[in-house]
Amino acid sequence: NITVHSAPAIPFPESIQTCGNAYVLHADNVGASYLWSDGSSNQTLTVTSNGLYTLQVTNAQSCVTSKTASVVLNTPLTDILGADRSICYGTPLASPYSGTYLWSNGAVTPMITITATGNYGLQLTDINGCVANDLVFITVLSVPSVDLGMN
Repeated sequence: NITVHSAPAIPFPESIQTCGNAYVLHADNVGASYLWSDGSSNQTLTVTSNGLYTLQVTNAQSCVTSKTASVVLNTPLTDILGADRSICYGTPLASPYSGTYLWSNGAVTPMITITATGNYGLQLTDINGCVANDLVFITVLSVPSVDLGMN
């Protein structure tokens, strides 16, 4: 009699690109033993820097599987609209970052024209797929009136 045991499956992909400053790799395979490339033996590994991370899993039947993942942590953008400020009527408002835009007024263009005092929000999805949200209060300055004394 020959019993064939399955090798443990490791669920994480070989290439991971995510937003944030940490990512948790999960080994799954409850009851198995784990050996990560940093020497740790936990079921999970919290990754805080870009690099290659290898896991070796040994199940109860002594079957072994290894997998290496390349992890890239993309830093999400912050403060994409800058500080609250006063501007002249009709001045454009834009973020210095490129990506896909969704303004609080529904516009999807890189900039909007400001004609009223109020809060303006922007949701920006950058080229890495990271989503940033920001809100800025804009005070619109009055247009100066000019009296040339001619009636």
